[in-house]
Amino acid sequence: MKILTAGAIAALLQGIALPALADINVGAYLAARQARYQNDFDAAARYYTQALTRDAANPVILESAAIAFMALGQIDRAVPVARQIEEQELQSQVAFMALIAEDVAAGNHDAVIERIEAGQGVGQLADGLIMAWTELARGDVDAALALFDEVSEERGLKNFALYHKALALASVGDFEAAEAIFAGGNDDAPCNAPAAVPAPGPSCSASWNATTRPSPFSTMPSAPPPIPRSWRFAQSWKAACRSPST
Repeated sequence: MKILTAGAIAALLQGIALPALADINVGAYLAARQARYQNDFDAAARYYTQALTRDAANPVILESAAIAFMALGQIDRAVPVARQIEEQELQSQVAFMALIAEDVAAGNHDAVIERIEAGQGVGQLADGLIMAWTELARGDVDAALALFDEVSEERGLKNFALYHKALALASVGDFEAAEAIFAGGNDDAPCNAPAAVPAPGPSCSASWNATTRPSPFSTMPSAPPPIPRSWRFAQSWKAACRSPST
């Protein structure tokens, strides 16, 4: 999964300082910088990796390489670099992002919570949502819903948090509560995209019920189709699950 868009990655890169040129592979470093300005993160990752062969502990190049790998969605390559940054006890948002992504993929829910509570999270918006989905993955629905509510109290984040809360409610089978949020008027309705109606059948209750525990960053279990951004989905899926099988 790609964590940041190319534009967001480029914005992060603008604030990175220059390392001491005498200590690095200058050609590789300058080629990496040129590639990053062109949003060519594949080339940037390749050249930053070359630059690290000359100065493997340089924090600027380490973070630049981690950002390039994250922009490519190559979490497995970003994690070793992030661990080097962590070993130097540096505060790096992109390193925290890579390590949290690794824990999420491995199902290390406790580690995700511990990192965020220790101030090693991704950012204000993402941290609250990650913690909420992680609590849901651990089976604590009440804690997850409370965390979604906390995020909704932040200025400008209400609709976004309510959207995620509705997805969480639907993922554990509470379609009525999810529908109530999706249908809650212009101020509370996060979006109004057209809905796709899932096919009726017994697989609804079998594959999607109150005991299903979705992973963080995943809005739905794998079997049902993903939720379109519309309250109408809650209605259509609820009706489909209640339809008699043929």
